[in-house]
Formats: sequence, structure tokens, C-alpha cells
Amino acid sequence: MSALREVVDVFLSTEEVEEAIGCLTQALITDNAHSKDVNLACFCLTKLWDLARESDANKRAIISGQYTDVIIETMKLFNELSCEIERIGCGLLWSLSMMVENQPLIAEKEGIEAILNAQLRYKNDLQLQIMAMGALKVLSFDPRAKGVMRRKYGTDVVADIMNEHTFDATIQVDGCVIIGNCAVDDGVNYTHEVSEREIEAVLAGMVAHEGLLVVAEAALFTLMSLAHSKSNATVIQQNQLSKIAMDKAFKQHPNELAMTILTLIKRLKLNTEALRGTETPWRK
Repeated sequence: MSALREVVDVFLSTEEVEEAIGCLTQALITDNAHSKDVNLACFCLTKLWDLARESDANKRAIISGQYTDVIIETMKLFNELSCEIERIGCGLLWSLSMMVENQPLIAEKEGIEAILNAQLRYKNDLQLQIMAMGALKVLSFDPRAKGVMRRKYGTDVVADIMNEHTFDATIQVDGCVIIGNCAVDDGVNYTHEVSEREIEAVLAGMVAHEGLLVVAEAALFTLMSLAHSKSNATVIQQNQLSKIAMDKAFKQHPNELAMTILTLIKRLKLNTEALRGTETPWRK
């Protein structure tokens, strides 16, 4: 591997970035077919990630060179062998996804499946989950990518991770965005039904982080989007955490969230039959 490191350093020292990227990905292709060396794969993916974070030009070079296939294939091959490789792979895909034009290609090349498989394999690894959720959050703004997430039950996985890491605010905020984005079809004014588990994950995160405005805002925005569906509105209204979450949010952030909570309550009532004896969540 020292020889590979030297060659890559020479290319980068002379600003031959595309040659360095080609060298790194070819090393991965060769290794994937034979020894599956964890250290070599970590080195190559980390170097590619560093380059991707440096500039959009480097991101384009990785994508246009069709090297995404190699990155995703490496994640698949090492899924059971190395949490570190999965973590780096998720971070690299996150970085590449920051360019809007890259998002459909990553979805097409089964990048979302690679991320979800990494999440399921290493549920307890917080850093991997932060990388994975960051990538899925960015990808969830792309129509093709959100379609893949729905077909692959991606929001079910996201809800599981939110429950596994309830007290990490970043996981909760990103999870809310992903669930909300995947439920809404852009341009056709349609909201998909989601499971009770997804709604409860949003509400549980809101309760766990009652003092954090950013979590409450993300959760309420998602609930507002979900409530366009009568089925979702019923599930939200009937969940025992709903009143608790909105009460806590109102008490902690009355100036910032009162109107949002009131609007959500009105939307829930418009889309469901009013439950007898139910108090307005933000009142005592």
C-alpha cells in the first residue's frame, strides 16, 4: 500500500487529480476482486472522500468517471467485514450528494441501498448513523431518490435509527426531514401514508429534546406535511405522545412555535373527526 500512497501523492502534488482518482478506484477494483484488504479499502475511500470535500470539480471527476459503482460495490463487499469502511462510504456518498446533479445517479447506482444496509448492519455506531442520515437527508430532496427510499422501506429504517439514538439531536432532525420529504410527492400535491412507527419516532424525538428549538421545528414541519393525509392525521391525533410533545414544545418555545402548533392542530381537525373530550394540545 505504500507504493499506492506514493503514486497518489505524486499525482496530487502535480495537481493531476483525475489521475489520482483513477489510481485509487483501480486499486479498489483490483483489491475487491482478490484479497479484500480492509486497510487498503479504508485508505482509498478516505482519500476519495477528502478529494470530494475539497471541491465540486473533484466531485464531478468522481461521478463523471463512473467511479460511483466502485464505491458502492466496495461498501457491499465489506458490509459484514468493516464498520469503518461503511462509515467512510456513507460519508463519501453524502459529500457527492451535495451536488444536486449527482443525486439521481447515486440513487440509480444503488447508493441508497448501500447506505441503508450499512445502517442496519451497524445500528449502534453513532458516527456511521450521522453520516448515513446526512446522506439520506440530502438525497431525500431528489424525486428519484425518495422513490427508491419508499420502495426499499427506507423510512422504516430511519425510524429505527431515530429510536436507537433518541438522544442525538442531529439524528432526530435529519430523520424528521427524511420522513417528511419521502412522504410528499413534489408537484402532484400528494402525501403518502406512513406507519405509526415513523410518526411515533418523530414525536418521541420531539419529547426527548423538548428544550431544543431545532428539533421541535423539524418535527412539527414533518407532522404538518404528514397531516395532509387523513390517515396520517388520524394516527398523529391518536398517538399518546402527540399531546405531550406539543404541550412541551409550546411551554419551551411559546413565541417561536405557538402559531405552528395551532396550525397543525387545525389541520389535524380538518382531516379527521374530532375526538370527543380531547383537549387542545397546547392548552391546559
